[in-house]
Amino acid sequence: LREELEPWVKRRVEIDDERRTLFGHSLGCSFALHVLFTQPQAFRDYVCGSPSLGFNGGYVLDSAERFIAAQDKRQVDAHLLLYVAEYDEKMQPSLNPAVAEKLAPQLQRARIVSGARELYQKLQPLEKSGLQTRFMEIQGENHISVVPVLINRMLPIVLRARAEG
Repeated sequence: LREELEPWVKRRVEIDDERRTLFGHSLGCSFALHVLFTQPQAFRDYVCGSPSLGFNGGYVLDSAERFIAAQDKRQVDAHLLLYVAEYDEKMQPSLNPAVAEKLAPQLQRARIVSGARELYQKLQPLEKSGLQTRFMEIQGENHISVVPVLINRMLPIVLRARAEG
């Protein structure tokens, strides 16, 4: 990402290094959180949505624990917007009952909403280290329908965070 993709993009468009945002949804969110926890200086803003924290043996939560433990030693100048959809972990009322029955175990195993809330709570003490974290549950949306709604909501938040420093 930093060694190949970023230079490729910079050759084609002008980029303000102080205003880079990494956005990831679902498994892409897991990747964005991995970058935050292993290379927090790589981006200023991280927008991470509907993380599948129950998959891959809890790897992201383990990375978060190591990241939190290391924060006594360094400052982190970053903003994290962590969001979930209302129906990321529970059944949407309009869903076909047969589909809901098959989907329910997967949603519970993914722990998207409960895992994101847990992660948010764990990251709160890092505000003193410079990591500003915000949690948002977007009502009435599911795992897929939340993406366009989020884009409309995240831009003012990310732009405001940048304006504030």
